[in-house]
Amino acid sequence: MDDFERELKIGFLVEAKQATADVEQCFLDLETNPEDEDTINKIFRLAHNLKGSSKAVGFSELGDFTHEFESFILRIKNKELKVTGKVVSILLQGNDHIVKTLDFLSDDINASVQPSPLVEEMKFYSEAQNEPQESVVEKVPEENKDNEEKPGKASLELELEKELVPDIDHSVELAHQPAILPDSQSSVPVQEKKSAPSAPTDDTLRVSLQKVENLINYVGEMVILQSGLKEQALMSNSLGLKKLVQQLNKVSKEIQETSMSLRMVPIKPVFQKMQRIVRDTSLALGKEVGIQLMGEDTEIDKTILEKISDPLVHLIRNSVDHGIEIEALRKERKKPLKGSVILRSFHQSGKLVIEVVDDGGGLDAEKLKKKAIEKKIITADTRLTETEAFNLIFAPGFSTKEQVTDVSGRGVGMDVVKTNILQLGGEVQIESKLGFGSTFRIILPLTLAIVDAMILMYSNQKFVVPVNQVYETVKPDKDNIRNSSLGDILILREENLPLFRLGDFFSIKNSNPIESMIAIVVRVGTTPFAFMVDDIIGQSQVVVKQLGPELQGIPGISGSTILGDGKPALIIEPPDLLKRSRGNTSKGNHERIQK
Repeated sequence: MDDFERELKIGFLVEAKQATADVEQCFLDLETNPEDEDTINKIFRLAHNLKGSSKAVGFSELGDFTHEFESFILRIKNKELKVTGKVVSILLQGNDHIVKTLDFLSDDINASVQPSPLVEEMKFYSEAQNEPQESVVEKVPEENKDNEEKPGKASLELELEKELVPDIDHSVELAHQPAILPDSQSSVPVQEKKSAPSAPTDDTLRVSLQKVENLINYVGEMVILQSGLKEQALMSNSLGLKKLVQQLNKVSKEIQETSMSLRMVPIKPVFQKMQRIVRDTSLALGKEVGIQLMGEDTEIDKTILEKISDPLVHLIRNSVDHGIEIEALRKERKKPLKGSVILRSFHQSGKLVIEVVDDGGGLDAEKLKKKAIEKKIITADTRLTETEAFNLIFAPGFSTKEQVTDVSGRGVGMDVVKTNILQLGGEVQIESKLGFGSTFRIILPLTLAIVDAMILMYSNQKFVVPVNQVYETVKPDKDNIRNSSLGDILILREENLPLFRLGDFFSIKNSNPIESMIAIVVRVGTTPFAFMVDDIIGQSQVVVKQLGPELQGIPGISGSTILGDGKPALIIEPPDLLKRSRGNTSKGNHERIQK
C-alpha cells in the first residue's frame, strides 16, 4: 500500500466516524418522529456516502455491509417497512457494527472484517414485514403517463442520487471527500450556484491535535516567562520597562486565550450519546423515559470532553434506574407516565456546568443513612446533614439495589463519577426533593492546561492549590482551635472541622505555633476540613505540567508548575490529601474521617 492510498483510507476513517455519530442521532430522532422526511433523507445521504466512499478507498467488506444496510434503510423510505422500536433497534445495532469496524480498521488498516449476522436479520425482518405499501414512484402528470417507465433498481438509485446533488459541504475539512454524482447531474450544483450564490461561510482547517498541544505548551512557557518578567519589572525603577511589561501582559493574555480556544469543542457528541443510553436503559428496565438536551453547543476543552463521558453515562443510568419510578407508582403520584430526564450544560463564572435533572422520586436521606449503616460505611451514631446523606451515594460499594442487574447494583457507578470529576479538578453537587426528582450538578474548569491558583508558603517551600478547591481562608485565634484525643479541631461558625498542618501530609516539620498560621478551608468532597499554612503569597495563573512517571499517582498531588521566580512547585489536590499517610498527631483525625 502506497502513502497516497494509506492517506485516503485514514481520511475516510476519520470522516466515517463523524458520520456514524450523526446518523445515530438521526435514528433516535426517527423513532420519535417516523414521518419526518428530512430525517429519512439525511439518513439516506449519510448511508449512501458511507457505502460509496468505503468501496472507493478499498474497504470492500465494510462496503458490502453498508450496501445491505442502505438497502434496509431504502425499504423504510419507500414505506415498505414501518418504523417501529424493533426497526430502530436494528438500525442502531447496524450502526454499532459499523463503529466497531471503523475502530478495528483504525487499529489495523489492513485488517480483514468478518461478515455480520445482522445482515441476515435485516433481510429476514424486511421479508417478514414485506407487505404491499404505496408506490415508491412519485405520481407523474397525466400528459407524461405514456412515457412512464416501471420502477426498478436503477430508477431507485437514480432517485437517490438526485437527492444527493444539492447536499454539498464547502468546508475545507470535507473538500477532498470523494463525491459520487451521475454525469447527467454534474452541470445542474453549477446552474443553481450561479442563480443563488450561497452565503459566505467560516472556512475551517483541520489541524493535528499534536500541533495544537505543542502550541499550548509554548504558550505555557511564555506565561511562565511573563510571570518572571513581571516580578523583575516590579523591582525596577524604569517606568518604560513597566509600561512595556503591562502592554506585553495584554498581548500575552490574548494569545493565551486564542490558543486555548483551539482545544475547545462542542459538548454535543457526548450529549447525543446519552440519548442512546436513555433509550437502551429504559427498554432494559421496562420504563418509558424521554431525554431533553439543552446547551449542546457549549464548548469544552477536548481533554475534558474525552473524560466526561463515563461519569455522564453513570449519572444518566442512575436517573433512569433509581430516579424515574415505575409506571404504576408514577400513576399513583399523578405524574406523567413517561419519565423525563434533562441534560443541559452552560458556562457560569468561568466554569463549565453540566446538570442531569430527572422528575423521579428523589433521594430519601433517611433511607440512604440506613443503607450506609448496613454496609458499614458509617456508624449508627453518625450525624449527617441532608446534603451529607445525599453524598453517601458516592461512597465506594454503596448501592440501594438489593440485587445486581445488568444496569446497576454493583456500587461502583457513582464512585466512578466522583473520582473522575475530582481528577478533572471539578466537583459534584446534589439537589433533591423527595417525590419530585433530583438534580446532579457537575462543575468543571473550562481547561486543564492553565488554572487560576493560590500560591502557599509552608516551611520555606511553595505549594500551589487551584482556587476552585479553596472555599475560604481564615486567620484563627487560640479560641478557635481545640485539641482533642482525635486531633486538632477548627471551630468555624459553630462547626467543628478537622484541622491539619500542610506538612502533616508531606512529612515536613514546622515549629511555628498553629495560631500564627492561616487556615485553608476545603469543602470539596464529602468531608470538609482545613489545613494550615505559614502564608499566602498571592494568586496567579499557572501552567499545569504533568508529573514524571515516578511521581504520578501520588495522592494529593495533581501536577507541578514553574512559578514566576523560575522555581518548580507542586500542585496539591486538597480532597486527595486525606488519602495520604500522616504522622501520629493526625492519625486520630484520619481515622475519624475514614469512619
